[in-house]
Amino acid sequence: MKAALLAASFLLLLLGLSPAVFSVPAGDSGANPELLVYPKPEQFIGEWYDFSWSPTGDRIAAVANDYLLVMNADGTGAHALAHSEAVTRVLGWRSICWSPDGSKIIASNDYHIYIMNADGTNQIRIIEDYAWNPALSSDGTRIVFSKDWSGSELWIMNVNGSDSHLLLSSADTPFESNTLVFAYQAWSPDDSKIALLIRDWESGLTSLWVVNADGTNVTQILPGWKSFDIDSIQWSPDGKSILYASFAEEARGTCVINADRTNRTLLIPDGSYAAWSPDGTKIIFYYNPTIFLRDTYGNPLFSPGDYEIYLLDLQKPYVFPPDSDADGLPDLWELNHSLNPLNATDAQADSDNDGLSNLEEYTQT
Repeated sequence: MKAALLAASFLLLLLGLSPAVFSVPAGDSGANPELLVYPKPEQFIGEWYDFSWSPTGDRIAAVANDYLLVMNADGTGAHALAHSEAVTRVLGWRSICWSPDGSKIIASNDYHIYIMNADGTNQIRIIEDYAWNPALSSDGTRIVFSKDWSGSELWIMNVNGSDSHLLLSSADTPFESNTLVFAYQAWSPDDSKIALLIRDWESGLTSLWVVNADGTNVTQILPGWKSFDIDSIQWSPDGKSILYASFAEEARGTCVINADRTNRTLLIPDGSYAAWSPDGTKIIFYYNPTIFLRDTYGNPLFSPGDYEIYLLDLQKPYVFPPDSDADGLPDLWELNHSLNPLNATDAQADSDNDGLSNLEEYTQT
């Protein structure tokens, strides 16, 4: 396995990527992380993001190819709940929230916020007038959301529509800017705090903040270093840390940082759009090193169809890069060579008839 990891690092260098530096628990896990959705249903080929676990952990909602979808936690049964006709992904379905009993889903689409049954029926527009990026409190009583066409205001209201009011504005101290967007929001498990991802729509510079639920004590957790270097945030189930996607060169992947700003750690190299399971034992994430190669507007430079969805079990040893069938060939290498990452027998096959098995070719390249 050590040789495979070294060879995988060399492959990343050939792709023009820097291999991430990370810690791996002792032992060889084989299929951890696990390739969760393969092959993707044709309807959902493309970039998957905004993963959201149901409260019971048996279902996962996501957005793919302009569809709001739900699947079983094992990756089976993916089906569409709704489709977006918005002109850009930013305005399409996003910021998916489950009601505490798992019967309803709240999400935004094209500057409106909707609630629907968990099977997609009975879609009702509950907030209009340039409202997006909702986050539902853990107790299901309050919604915080971005407002204004640019998202420069953060509002909060009760789910019954009462007590709707401005919580923060980009013009407030310490922001004092007319170019900032409240891009993502996430409630802490005890509903006492809200994590905020704030982006400058001119430069793309993104920073992570935490504020009390009443709008007081605005505290910066992470500054922004360059354009679009932080994305998609979620509190850990115990409320002690925040999960986020980092595009920074020194920590490229899914990272975690304590809410007191200590212990920033790269958890999943080259992983993004990650979400903790309700019990905190698993993380679903999107994986492909090329996702971190983006243009100045934050758009991927490679085909979204190349990305894969994985499930990481934090209670077991794990290895990166992922090798779902434990055959010594990383999934990415298999996919790039038209092999099946779930079929261990193809490691000993000679696909190009050159006298070397696929495993020999990989280890000797």
